[in-house]
Amino acid sequence: MAKEKLGSNATFTGGNKGLSILDEYAYAYSGIVSVNNSETTLLEFTTPNQVIKGYFQNGMPIDQSDNMLHKLYLNGVLVFGYTSPSASETSTPWGMYQALIPPNTLVKLTATNTGSSSGRDITADFVGRVYG
Repeated sequence: MAKEKLGSNATFTGGNKGLSILDEYAYAYSGIVSVNNSETTLLEFTTPNQVIKGYFQNGMPIDQSDNMLHKLYLNGVLVFGYTSPSASETSTPWGMYQALIPPNTLVKLTATNTGSSSGRDITADFVGRVYG
């Protein structure tokens, strides 16, 4: 999804999997996404012609016992992956990981339920700062 430049009076309208830019800040929110045992896209966007330094975070909005495999791709190349443990309580964030993303880069964050073929609801977000 394309980046979107917002003015200073911007209003959050919900998850869209794409990147939004507000002045020198960038963010993307997936909203709730059901993930089964097929690789599912949580976030996908192309960065502007500037470097972005930020954090990705994943979480589960409900209790569940399945592990999730998360993968981060930059321009189609897998650069980071991890398996999150099952959630032990509601809305427990699994992990926050930092990334320095070059200009004009296609970013894709995916998840796969490795514990079940059933769909499990998870969320993902990215929050960062735009430089340059």
